[in-house]
Amino acid sequence: MTIDKLADNRVLIVLCKQDMSDFSLDYAKMNFEDSHSRKMLMRILRLACMKEGIEISGKSVLLEAISFDEECYLLATINNKKQKKYRLKSNKNSLCYHLGS
Repeated sequence: MTIDKLADNRVLIVLCKQDMSDFSLDYAKMNFEDSHSRKMLMRILRLACMKEGIEISGKSVLLEAISFDEECYLLATINNKKQKKYRLKSNKNSLCYHLGS
């Protein structure tokens, strides 16, 4: 596992094939609906942030994953501020898509 601090609120975690096996993770099945995946991803995230000195408790975290060759790249962005919520005044010309998890 390689951990790189990209910014004060952003960490890149690279999991090799062996790391994925050690954590019993499969990229094709990885999502937050699966309790095992969620548990392992949170464990990896806490470990990486602790190593880099980033506090995540009580903060919102965006975790993005992409598979490349036999590695899995996890990009964690920690948000210190409350997320803004937007409302549409008119939904006549609006589209919304949900693209998986």
